[in-house]
Amino acid sequence: MITTIFSSNNSADRSIFAINLAATFTRNLRKVALVDLTASMQILNWKKQRQHADIKPKFAVHDPLGLPLELENRNSYLRTHYHEIIIDTDGADSWFAEAAMAASQMIIVPLWHYQDNTSLQAKLIERIERIRLFHPTLQVLIVDMQRPSAQSDAAARQSDEAQAFAQSIPGAVLADAVMHEWFGARRAFDAGLSIFESMSRNDQAEAEMKKLYQEICQLKDAPTPVVDSAVVTQAIQSIIYPKIHPKAHA
Repeated sequence: MITTIFSSNNSADRSIFAINLAATFTRNLRKVALVDLTASMQILNWKKQRQHADIKPKFAVHDPLGLPLELENRNSYLRTHYHEIIIDTDGADSWFAEAAMAASQMIIVPLWHYQDNTSLQAKLIERIERIRLFHPTLQVLIVDMQRPSAQSDAAARQSDEAQAFAQSIPGAVLADAVMHEWFGARRAFDAGLSIFESMSRNDQAEAEMKKLYQEICQLKDAPTPVVDSAVVTQAIQSIIYPKIHPKAHA
């Protein structure tokens, strides 16, 4: 399966999430390729740190060279050699990113409430809807990302925001698993490790990632959804109408 991690977050947080998701798939006996399609090259730098520390690789890390052709060709090495291809994208409007989303069975959108502003979210939604016009069976999974320090009231508000965001994308699903940005995950990342390899193991962080993995597998194994013409019509209207009537959306 090809999965694209897609958000407008330009920090290392999304790449940390992608690395730990890839590690979770690997721990479940899946052969995984993780592709770094970001301007900051966070995952490629993580790979260098790992090599410098002489740590045995758990999954393959690739740069984007030749990616569109590899994804287009079902008999390519990348598509036939790995069970899972996970692509980390930073929201850049590029041919590579469009090719990744068009080839994906699932797009995962980690949602950071304090980083993703309304304007960036709107652009992100428009791009997903544009892809779904040509790929109506594409699955979209929204993942609520919260700080560990969030109090119960604040966490509830963030969950409500995540639900509203998921509802703004036709056919999107909000994951039951809520992910927290544990300090240990960033420390492991800086050392070229995943959360499963860190010396200071965090049981809750691992449990959250395992729960998300189970949800992804359930969605992946579910029957291909029937294309809903209303969903397609809504996507077309949300993209085309504002361009025809810009004053109505000013």
